[in-house]
Amino acid sequence: MTVQRSTLSIVMTCLMVLSAVPLQAGTARVLALGGDSGYFTAASNVLRWYGSLEDHPDQVTLEFGDLVRGQEDALSEQGRIGHGGGVHLRLTEDGRWGTAAFYFQDHLPKEPLEGAFTALWSRGFGPVQIGFGGRFTTYGESRVSTETGDRIDAQYIHQFGFGAAGNLRDGVRTEIAGEIINNRTELSGSLYELYADNWTSFGFRARAFVEIAPELTMVPVIEHTRDQRGLYAEFLAGPADRDAYVTSFGIGMGMRPDRDTHFMISGEYRYGSEDLRLHTVDHLGPVWETSDRTFFQIRGRASVETVVLPWLIARAAIQYVRVRDDIHRFAPPDDSGDVSHTETRRYAGGVAPLSLGVGLRHGNLMADFAYNDTSPVNPGLAGEGLFLGDGGSYSAFSLGWVF
Repeated sequence: MTVQRSTLSIVMTCLMVLSAVPLQAGTARVLALGGDSGYFTAASNVLRWYGSLEDHPDQVTLEFGDLVRGQEDALSEQGRIGHGGGVHLRLTEDGRWGTAAFYFQDHLPKEPLEGAFTALWSRGFGPVQIGFGGRFTTYGESRVSTETGDRIDAQYIHQFGFGAAGNLRDGVRTEIAGEIINNRTELSGSLYELYADNWTSFGFRARAFVEIAPELTMVPVIEHTRDQRGLYAEFLAGPADRDAYVTSFGIGMGMRPDRDTHFMISGEYRYGSEDLRLHTVDHLGPVWETSDRTFFQIRGRASVETVVLPWLIARAAIQYVRVRDDIHRFAPPDDSGDVSHTETRRYAGGVAPLSLGVGLRHGNLMADFAYNDTSPVNPGLAGEGLFLGDGGSYSAFSLGWVF
């Protein structure tokens, strides 16, 4: 038994040494490497890849930093940039009862979230790891407008997720994850009321790590998100039913020329649509009743992470983004029965957000900082993709401790 434990300890030590980052904190590392963490392993991945929690036990993380704005009602599981933290805890030393985690998030102005709480659990069953996650978010706002009068918005999002990970064969590790989402909305104002409560939103994703050679790994990723709910649509200036989806196909290549350096190149194609239908109310002026929107995005990125000194890690990433965003707004029929409409097309090509980051290590204490010079056309951590960033820079700081 002692020999087996010693062998396991040696193997785990070798894996930690071969990893570009022996200890991982939170989202700052992910942002410094370009944002989309589906192409590499990260401790913060447990919020989306529930089965991976067992790989990141016994740690505490605190998150600080700017908020990525302009998300236009992204779903709750995307709201992870800002202030908050989490703890991972292996429930028993032998892992029999698995690993649990709890995350909180607060202080999210201009986001569709006011507070977020997430509970997670994962356990290995032979070669397969199973994970579950539950998330609850709240959002409330009171506004006074000369057009709509007093308006109160309240939204509650409940999300339950499932994930699994395992090795199909030597050199091939696969992961799947998904969630079903309940969007409960309560809107009231002098000109309208909207109450919606449904479980029609969902997400699904899958990825694989395929070892082509000891120093080369291929990572295909696929994701689909569906968002159906009632909300106050700023675009239509009133309460509306939303039906949106985004599908993404991507592939990444990870290269490790030596044990201290890791390169990653990846690219994906995202497409989606959004339909908004305004609820019938008496408005004080002309309002467009419906809107449909199509979205296409091609994204490529290259990132590098290297251990400069035993206590210092440097990171950098650059991205190419090309976006086409088509919006059609349709007015109600006039007296003759004609329906008028207007079109808006937005393009963004050649956008190259630059990300820089450093990681500091001292024993089991870790601190990661990231700076992005341009708020990306689509924030890297968000899967919906039906929005444009505000163009400003943002930064993040993660502080963690492994125990």
